[in-house]
Amino acid sequence: MLRREKTQQRDAAAIDPNTPPEILSELALNRNAWRRATIASNPNTSASALEELAVDQRIAIRLAAAENLIEPKLLEKLSKDRSVYVRQAVAANPATPHDTIISLSSDPYYEVRIYVLRNPSAPLCVFERMIDELNRAGLKRMAAEMPCYPTIVKRLATYLDKRVR
Repeated sequence: MLRREKTQQRDAAAIDPNTPPEILSELALNRNAWRRATIASNPNTSASALEELAVDQRIAIRLAAAENLIEPKLLEKLSKDRSVYVRQAVAANPATPHDTIISLSSDPYYEVRIYVLRNPSAPLCVFERMIDELNRAGLKRMAAEMPCYPTIVKRLATYLDKRVR
């Protein structure tokens, strides 16, 4: 019974955004994968703990870290992750540096490129280049996802396919 109560307390601390970073760092060393993923997504987790969690072998933990990270070097590192889901999270993270966003806009996986389009800090040059690279089906989806920059709208309006326009 006492052990179960301690586990519940640890879980509650991992979720609570008011838990001090020192306690979260200590809990991040735990074997429990759910708890480590929860700590990785906690906004109060320290940069050093996130750095450790960002290299965890479990995708869910790296994914949670990628969504929570604001450290450009770690986001750059995770942009090369073997998991498409982790790269998607980096592509969508507003703290991702422009060079990394530009690199992810050429990712071999279409879904990663779509997440780049959803990033509010993606530079205009990414949208312009992606128009040239995507096929018609991609353009339809891209037109629905991207912000309405006047230069992009003009280029999309020239397509013969009405579904793109």
